[in-house]
Amino acid sequence: MASLYGRDENTDRSSELNATTTIVLVLSAVFVALRFWARYVRIGFGTDDWLTLVALVFVFITGGLNYGMIAHGLGKHAKRVSEEDLIIFFKILLAFECIYVTAVMLIKLALLSMYLRIFPSRNFRLASAIIAAVVIGWWIAICAVCIFQCHPIKKAWMPWLDYGTCINLKASFIGNAIPNIATDIAILCLPVGPILKLQVNMAQKLSLLVIFLLGSFVLFASIYRFTTIMQFDPIDTTWTLATACTWCVVEVACGTIALCLPTLRPLMLMISSKFESVTSRKDAAVRTGMQTELVTIGGTAMALPLSRCRASLRLITCTRSSISLRTRQFLPRSFSHSSIAYSKAQPTKDDVLKLWDQYSNAGIPTTPGINGQYAGFMNKRRNMSSKLSFADLVLPSGEVIQLCADSTKYPEASALFRSIRATSPVIVSTESEANPSPDAEKQPSKRTFYVKDIRPLNDVQQNLIVTPDVIFPDTKRHYQLRHHPELLARLQFRSWLKGQLTAGLQEKGFTDIETPTLFKSTPEGAREFLVPTRRPGFAYALTQSPQQYKQVLMASGVSRYMQWARCYRDEDARTDRQPEFTQLDMEWAFANAEVVRKDVTDIVLRSLGALRPAHSYKNIRGSRVPVIADIPEGSRPADEPVQHKVTTLTFQECISMYGTDKPDLRLPGRIHTIPNEMCEQFASMMTYLKDPLIEAFHIPVKDLEDDIPRPKRFTEEFIESLPKHLRENKDGMPVILVCDSRQPRGGFSSLGVECDEIVNIATGGKGVLEGDILVFQAREKPKGQYYRASTAIGEIRNELYKKLLANGLVEDLPAPGTPDSMQFVWVIDFPMFKPTGEDNDPGQEGSAGIAAAHHPFTAPKSKHDLELLFTDPLQAKSAAYDLVLNGVEVGGGSERIHIPAVQEFIMRDILKMKDSRIEDFAHLFDALKAGCPPHAGFALGFDRLVALLTDTTTVRDVIAFPKTMKGDDPFVKAPTRVTAEQLAPYGLQLRGKQ
Repeated sequence: MASLYGRDENTDRSSELNATTTIVLVLSAVFVALRFWARYVRIGFGTDDWLTLVALVFVFITGGLNYGMIAHGLGKHAKRVSEEDLIIFFKILLAFECIYVTAVMLIKLALLSMYLRIFPSRNFRLASAIIAAVVIGWWIAICAVCIFQCHPIKKAWMPWLDYGTCINLKASFIGNAIPNIATDIAILCLPVGPILKLQVNMAQKLSLLVIFLLGSFVLFASIYRFTTIMQFDPIDTTWTLATACTWCVVEVACGTIALCLPTLRPLMLMISSKFESVTSRKDAAVRTGMQTELVTIGGTAMALPLSRCRASLRLITCTRSSISLRTRQFLPRSFSHSSIAYSKAQPTKDDVLKLWDQYSNAGIPTTPGINGQYAGFMNKRRNMSSKLSFADLVLPSGEVIQLCADSTKYPEASALFRSIRATSPVIVSTESEANPSPDAEKQPSKRTFYVKDIRPLNDVQQNLIVTPDVIFPDTKRHYQLRHHPELLARLQFRSWLKGQLTAGLQEKGFTDIETPTLFKSTPEGAREFLVPTRRPGFAYALTQSPQQYKQVLMASGVSRYMQWARCYRDEDARTDRQPEFTQLDMEWAFANAEVVRKDVTDIVLRSLGALRPAHSYKNIRGSRVPVIADIPEGSRPADEPVQHKVTTLTFQECISMYGTDKPDLRLPGRIHTIPNEMCEQFASMMTYLKDPLIEAFHIPVKDLEDDIPRPKRFTEEFIESLPKHLRENKDGMPVILVCDSRQPRGGFSSLGVECDEIVNIATGGKGVLEGDILVFQAREKPKGQYYRASTAIGEIRNELYKKLLANGLVEDLPAPGTPDSMQFVWVIDFPMFKPTGEDNDPGQEGSAGIAAAHHPFTAPKSKHDLELLFTDPLQAKSAAYDLVLNGVEVGGGSERIHIPAVQEFIMRDILKMKDSRIEDFAHLFDALKAGCPPHAGFALGFDRLVALLTDTTTVRDVIAFPKTMKGDDPFVKAPTRVTAEQLAPYGLQLRGKQ
């Protein structure tokens, strides 16, 4: 560009500035188009792609504003520009400053978004979030400065006004540039660490670094623009800002180009593969070296969608093709492992055969260690010197041995050993044990062997990052299971527990019987999944549970039934629910509730006793998970502590003492009722109810270490964070008081003259210490049996303790595997019915306005409860029972109605089901009329139980391929959209939105 110092008053740089602006805008558009092409061909678009597109829009707006400034004097000396043009110029300059920083901000956020997709570790995400926050803060600040640089604002485009003031524009430009350059440097340096940790050779690391550091040209442009700002002269703005403004356009355009560069490698791969395919057809007989895969960045190394590609592979071959384990046969002249990548190059026959020879399963030992041969996954390599390397080998049994590659003993094996990527499956031939590596001293039991020969059995993608902090997305479930050891440990524990429970039931004489999954639609209480058939108008329903089948089995002479049943319910999403789940289904003939509860307690405690929690529970990535391999052999010693307790409570006791039908007995501070005569004045302050039920509970806090106001601050924030239905409770808001010795009556003066007695009742006679929390809540006195699953104060109690625990204000709960960590509760005497319309469950589709609380086959608890059905069904109790563990329902069951007349009475007269719906149960009535004995059953929610025993709050962590909260399977992309052609054989068609 022309010199900034030109003083010829007739000099006009507009052509030069227009040409520069046009060139960089065209280049940026071309590169963004190439990026979208590459992403479309390979995997599809992500957040970073759309941010890039939005950034390009703002880059073009920046360029357009620069054209406008050029048209109104930019590149000319101010003396040659008319006052009218100067006003327009300054107005455009004001907009230009805001649009420019917006474009810069979007480019940086797009780059950070792409980083997060490539490098998903926790520390990296935190660093990216911090930089993103700084960038957004910088953008807001600069926009504010630009808009309000003058007072009045119009002085920004009419600087010759006699009144008003403006900030120092030169200083503001410098203040803009410094944080801009600093964040550029931070973003450029961000991926360096993760790239250097990749398990690839240094040349490949350097090639990746070069790709990411190509963006340093943007930094150069930013720095150069900064130097031009130093020459800014407010007297000759149109001339002295010409270079700076145009370099602003250059900077954002180059930033967009640099943003696209890492994603363009797939296009290079496609182009190179075309040349390779031609060469392979001509030179297949003489080609010997392995091809080197082009590393793809930003997730573009994944397979093409089937709709966009042909089934074609670029295959990488070895020099020789023997299947023996002799090392020299697997050392090509230029060895470089590569993943199988999809491309449009068709593999030749020679390619396929050579790849088969390289990665075949020939030679895998039938018994690990036979003839010194082992197969397994090789972990990260540790190079102790130029000649000595170590790596762990994880055997299929889970045992870990250490491999030692010594180039002085076996040079070819050592060279290949160093070339294999971490986590690759390999087969090795070893000799006598070697000395362990220095870092193996922490595991003295780990055996170490010299590597004589080694052969990879497959390869892993080149840019895979595996560290303890990496978080793989749900779409990469195979990576999660393989590289997150706590997930694999949970699945192994799940399998072990399943065997233990099965063995316990078999000891009690249970018969494992499978029942159909394709059932018929019947109103049992939850929404069903329908399966259409090719008979028009007919459909199956997936079983919500084998409830009716197992009752029929009781009438068929089966006395003890069990089944690991798959169940399907179209329920609302929760962390402890899945649309398909596993339950241990059981039914007893000639039995009542007491028999069922005793047998279930026996098999659960038997299994937990075999687990030996004191020994098997290990800390893995922040979770306490039982490791099956660490369960000691032999029976449990008498002095080994037991980690579980079993308590029995009625439903009404649970509601009155814990405010929920799923009590967690680990939590301190049960709920107490405060007599109305003690707190009439206080109650009137809490609620408008005339005769309320006042309940309270007490939670002791940890030693405050002189920070007495902390609990008070916490409770104020807690009240504001409560869900709306609790914060705006029609019965009144909760009142939370904190013990504070500095306040009158210890902070409880609002309780009135009976303060001490109320506190004594609320704490159960335990008293309060500094910082302790008391919570009061009013509710309407129930006119009969309470039927809801929780009360407001019960929900507040659970939520409060959870947040107190997260803030470190209460003692930690017992860790899994320690005494008192497993608190089982049998909840009995549930209401038999509840009003309909209070939740989204369809109930039994009756017209009585009530529904069975469990299901319509549950028997009343007694004759008295049966009599209540004729007068007041909502007051009747059922013979239902739930098993609760640490505040989570893990199973439920009931005594069944075995008298057909009673069953029909409940369906027809109490629930008022339609005759057509009752007819759907004709098969069940036939079984009951065939002399069905009294029977009872129970279903153990296996997923929830395993989750609780393995220290996770979501059942997704204990299922190999779980669904999301929306019911989607992100790994296989299910459910899929159906077409009219698929629906036609079933006589169905799509309606409404497609």
